[in-house]
Amino acid sequence: MAITSYDTLKTALTNYIDRGSDLDTYRDDWIDFAEAYFNRTLRTLDMQEESSLTTDANGNATLPTDFLGVISARRIGSPNIELQPISMRGENKLSPFDTAGVARFYSVSGTTFRVTPIEQGTGLVTLTYYEKIVPLDDTNTSNWLLALAPDIYFYRALAEGFVFIRDFEKAAAYKAHADELITELKALDEQSRYHSAGIVYNGQVD
Repeated sequence: MAITSYDTLKTALTNYIDRGSDLDTYRDDWIDFAEAYFNRTLRTLDMQEESSLTTDANGNATLPTDFLGVISARRIGSPNIELQPISMRGENKLSPFDTAGVARFYSVSGTTFRVTPIEQGTGLVTLTYYEKIVPLDDTNTSNWLLALAPDIYFYRALAEGFVFIRDFEKAAAYKAHADELITELKALDEQSRYHSAGIVYNGQVD
């Protein structure tokens, strides 16, 4: 049976674990756990998203709810500046902030995105970031990962199922297979990003 949707994924899990329908109510949990694992380990082109943030008078903005990590943060204005990451300790060393300055750095704390120096009034930042995988449910029956690699979804969720029934040998085997498939996906992603990229040298080249 082809795995093309949330329902077909759940049916496949039931068939492979072969315990009848007594575990059906737990399949959602296995898929949720698999998605949590994907969000911790995957960073691919398909997970890149862009959002406009408006920083307030304190230099703060709220991150998107699906945020996983910063790829790029660009101050929009005059001048446009690619912001550089800074630690909170480094940020504190720049205090007191120059409220008439131009933002050059950013930091992330919890759900807050902060620029330093703080600009007078509000500022605009284009944030390119990694977004969480949209979870499968009865309304959202597919996503990019299920469409691209249903085997990854299946074997990782299956591993969670065997952990649940305490068959740890099978759980380890299916987890290992899922990880092999994830490694292949990452390699394919790297090829998509850089296969035609040229070499860029810093400084003078004779």
